[in-house]
Amino acid sequence: MLSKFKDAILSPKKAANKIAAKTDIGDGVKVLLVASLIILVVNAVLTTIANFVAGIVGLVFGNNTLLANAIGGLIGTILGVIILVLPALIFAIIISFIAIGIIWGICKLLGGKAPFGKYYGAMQYASGAVGILSTTVTGLLAIVTALFIGFSPAIGGLVAMVMMIPSMLVSLYGFYVTVIFTREVQKMSTIKALIAVLIPALIIIGLLVAMIALLVAIFGAAILGGMGAGPIPLS
Repeated sequence: MLSKFKDAILSPKKAANKIAAKTDIGDGVKVLLVASLIILVVNAVLTTIANFVAGIVGLVFGNNTLLANAIGGLIGTILGVIILVLPALIFAIIISFIAIGIIWGICKLLGGKAPFGKYYGAMQYASGAVGILSTTVTGLLAIVTALFIGFSPAIGGLVAMVMMIPSMLVSLYGFYVTVIFTREVQKMSTIKALIAVLIPALIIIGLLVAMIALLVAIFGAAILGGMGAGPIPLS
């Protein structure tokens, strides 16, 4: 399975065709569970390392709070993994069926050929590989950022902003892998695969923007209402 994750990143076109020939829903669920556990462990380990790096560097430069925060964060991470791992896996399975089901439906409307089971299984290899890559890169960048945060939180904040660039590049490559897998498994053109993957993403972005705008409007109205309210009469 790990070799297939690697192939999905390094050679998505070849990997998509090879994986699609031998996968189904059951295989996809198994891949999802394994990838989710790997991501969970990698994220926990790298985040903990980053926190302790910031804490130790901060201790050298006279900031004792960062190390205390790292110890507290480690305890919270352990408890979070123990308590939340099962609900998180169940939630991931449900969301995967919904998300991939939507893309598969759009593919069908655009002339896609693959049945749901084959597409679901193949996409779990793609999303699992991208998720592991993204989590690893983000965690390593967090460790680098932690070195600067320990020295100076202000400088660390600037470094964190710069580190967003490689994270964004990894996300874009992950999107590319998703499109290539969709194109190869569904036997459709790149443009149609791009449309099938992009439409759900745009819908999600649109919903998030609408929610943010609604919250801003609600809080803005509340603030203006509070400013315009006069004193409460005593009688």
